[in-house]
Amino acid sequence: MRLVAVFMLLTAFTTVVVVVHARPMGGTGMHPPSVDRRKMSRSSLSAPLSLVDAVLVPNGSVQPQSIAAALDVTIEAVYARSLNRWTVSEWFPADPTIPVIVINGTGGGGGGANACTRLSEPLSSDEQQVFDSSTESFEWCSFSGDASHGRTGPVVYVYGASLRAILYGLADLARTMAVSGQLSYVASFSAPYKAYIALPSAGMHVQSSPAYPLRGHQLAYRSISDTYDTWSWSQMRTYISDLVMFGTNQIEMVAPDQKPSPHFTVADPVEMITSVSSFVDNLQLRFSLWWPLAATYEPSGGDLFQRLARLDSLFIPGGDGSPINPGPRQFLELCAAQANYTNSYFPITKNQPPVEYWVSAQMWNATQMSEFYSLLQFADTEYPWLTGVVYSPHQSDTIQSARARVPQRLAMRHYPDICHATKAELPNFLVVFAIVLHSSFHFTTEPVYLLLLCGVCLMLIGRGWWRCSGIHPLP
Repeated sequence: MRLVAVFMLLTAFTTVVVVVHARPMGGTGMHPPSVDRRKMSRSSLSAPLSLVDAVLVPNGSVQPQSIAAALDVTIEAVYARSLNRWTVSEWFPADPTIPVIVINGTGGGGGGANACTRLSEPLSSDEQQVFDSSTESFEWCSFSGDASHGRTGPVVYVYGASLRAILYGLADLARTMAVSGQLSYVASFSAPYKAYIALPSAGMHVQSSPAYPLRGHQLAYRSISDTYDTWSWSQMRTYISDLVMFGTNQIEMVAPDQKPSPHFTVADPVEMITSVSSFVDNLQLRFSLWWPLAATYEPSGGDLFQRLARLDSLFIPGGDGSPINPGPRQFLELCAAQANYTNSYFPITKNQPPVEYWVSAQMWNATQMSEFYSLLQFADTEYPWLTGVVYSPHQSDTIQSARARVPQRLAMRHYPDICHATKAELPNFLVVFAIVLHSSFHFTTEPVYLLLLCGVCLMLIGRGWWRCSGIHPLP
């Protein structure tokens, strides 16, 4: 039932009524704690709150130009599913009945009070600590009107701890809306019908903070992909926008393989990758590359690096996907050379943080794995450039034992295959469908981060399931 609900979320806005839910603090198993509190005023359960023709009003310290890309993604997502095109204004509309969505920084932005405090009790001290510790925490609340601003129509306030958090708050708001079969007729033969979109009611209050700081997807534009190589930039942009609407904060592109495809709509894969980098940068999200070592045993990537808008992370796989498979010691030495080379293209600036470097140990035997873990014990002095280790497919030990053997200074990212249809590392509930559409990719991150690798559209449901588990994992 939950997976069916996730599939509905991926194809349209959910009609599920939001109920009170407070996730216990402290996490479950290896999952870190998160906050997901959703409350609704019982007195208004029968009164949907229309957001047809709503106006987005950035307020306080949030300037429209600073979140233009985030607003565009939200507006496009709503329009694609309802034919309602929201607009943006620096001022409240003159008509007090028009629905408005007021966008604020944390605490109201510009020193203003948080309107949501009118609706519910404060978070517990543990919840508040988790909520305040994440720059991606957001909350939103809904009212049938607000006399303080002279509004008699619906008013929704969205607060975010960062511009990225504001985007997730708007996305959560959009996913909570219901799209009705009732159509609002526009008095013009040239204008389309617009679906009726509404929140379940006024008096809603949502506070959310993700469990995992990294929630990404790995995509590819190369000849061996099953669908991506046929996509235009517009289709890739829409796909990434949809991932972001479900909480993705990093896009990781696979290195181009330099093999032509008769299906390419963008002749040069590097052009597609650089377009993704620019789009992700505009949304102030993370951009990463999956970058295997070169067959020449030399650092590589300069031609691409100099064209990227940003680079937050480089994942260098050991074994799987690499044209060479040296032993652990030589592998780490080659990775160090690649890190130094990459850093020369990405000096640290206000908009370019230090590039993170991640490695995996795949397809290695027990002796090689023991050597790899032994070498990591000297990471502080021998490999200071190393950010973390990626727990991956084709690895013999469990994630629990891997975490125990990797020094605590190093983060760990889980990279399960949830896209090869018949062997995905996820409950395979559509066996026949999987066999018919055999092929594809995916990945995630425990116990510190979560990330997904996608190959084809087969894994829409799996992708959504993993994405939601990255924000608020099931107990």
